[in-house]
Amino acid sequence: MGKFRSKLKGKSKGKRWQKGQSSNSNPKIQKYREMAKSRFFQENLGSTGLTQQAVSKHDAMMTYGHASLKKKSDAESELLIAKELENMSMKSGDELSDTEYSGSFKSGTYKTFQTFASDWSQCSNVSFSKLLTRFDSNNGLHKEMLAVLAAVTEVIKEQGGKESTTEYFAALMETLKSTEMEENLVATLTLLSMGIKAVPQAVLRKQFSDSASIFTDILVKNEQSENGALLRSAIGCLSVLLRAQEYALWGDSSTMRVFESVLAFALHSKPKVRKAAQHAITSILRGSCFMIPSEDQKVKVPKLHPGSNRVAVYCLSQIKAEALLSGHRTVLHTLTMLRDVLPVLSKDYIKSICEAILSLMTHNNVYIKTCCLHTLHALFSSSRESSNMTANLAVQLTRALMAARPPANDTGQVLAWAAVLQQGYGCLANLDLNLCMPNLPAFVTICVRSCGSLTSLLSTPPPLTRSRQFTRLREVSPRIGRDVHKAQSSHRRDIQEHRHWTG
Repeated sequence: MGKFRSKLKGKSKGKRWQKGQSSNSNPKIQKYREMAKSRFFQENLGSTGLTQQAVSKHDAMMTYGHASLKKKSDAESELLIAKELENMSMKSGDELSDTEYSGSFKSGTYKTFQTFASDWSQCSNVSFSKLLTRFDSNNGLHKEMLAVLAAVTEVIKEQGGKESTTEYFAALMETLKSTEMEENLVATLTLLSMGIKAVPQAVLRKQFSDSASIFTDILVKNEQSENGALLRSAIGCLSVLLRAQEYALWGDSSTMRVFESVLAFALHSKPKVRKAAQHAITSILRGSCFMIPSEDQKVKVPKLHPGSNRVAVYCLSQIKAEALLSGHRTVLHTLTMLRDVLPVLSKDYIKSICEAILSLMTHNNVYIKTCCLHTLHALFSSSRESSNMTANLAVQLTRALMAARPPANDTGQVLAWAAVLQQGYGCLANLDLNLCMPNLPAFVTICVRSCGSLTSLLSTPPPLTRSRQFTRLREVSPRIGRDVHKAQSSHRRDIQEHRHWTG
């Protein structure tokens, strides 16, 4: 039965085109065009700021900016012009409004960075160029950083320094010792975090004890501070210090205490502070100076970082079943950190942590289950060179995951589970192909059964789910597919030969 449509009387639409004139879309009334046309060919009667004096000032400023390309006599005359510009004013059409041009045109920094901040600081060290090029005059922290940098630069120049990164590091550390106000403390720490990455390793090793104690005391005193920039900068400086230390120094308890002070912020309530601490832990375990292979390959790189066991014990204590009683947030943050650090732990701790993760997957919380699968996927995805995963451990873990199959009606969990197993079998094949092949048929059987019979293929599960399941099979077992194809071809040839000889 067709739908009943009521047609209201009256005009329901606006203007309509006449028959055959639908291509004419220009409006009949052109009010704004007429208003615009009325302003053409009119003389500008208003006041203008483009005066002869303004042009001469502009030419002098442009000439001064290119002084390095001229002769010495020209440079001296341009310097005189620049000094005169400091107190000159540009007057607009009406003589009442003045725009003052004032500033200290310094030849060193003006030609280097060409920014507003360069007029207030003579620093020429490239480590702080980010502050000078991205300076925001409305940002209070930027203003304080610029003031501290200008003062430190002036002190270095008065003492005849060359503005090297080591000189700035020493001067800022002295400033940090005498700083009491929080604004100055944050500005100094932020400048240190910008410049400490370029300090030579020999200097960081020699100053490790004094510098680490200063940064650690700041973290302890400001543990409950609401200023996240202060904590992030101190954590970043400690991370660079710890990465520069030699392997032998990690045997001292004092070094481990400094490392634990950074680890304590890995589960901080502030997201940016927590992320900075987790990044620092990961960079220390993966990117310390003795963990990176040298170019000559003469020094053997250790497989484990000395601080990895502390991280493993800390993470195990946070993801136990008892930890869920106090809430899920701590467990989720710990699982997030384990995505980066789990592959570089020892194989014994990898096994213990994976067992704890598998026990967490029995929990009813969907976020916990999803985060556990993400962590295991990251473990399987890590490269063979940067992971301590073994073939036997991979076999045990894939079998345990097979037993922890989610319900078939939970499509999202099934797809995530299949993706983790796909990555797991790929990791196992890279470690030991002979161990991988006998375990693949069980996974293939489960994937085929989940697709269902021909009738269920047309109804449930959805086409997207079926295509993803077939994709998993195609990616995981290309060798099985080739073997099955060869077996089917051989079987057909046998049948044809049998018919030929019996016929």
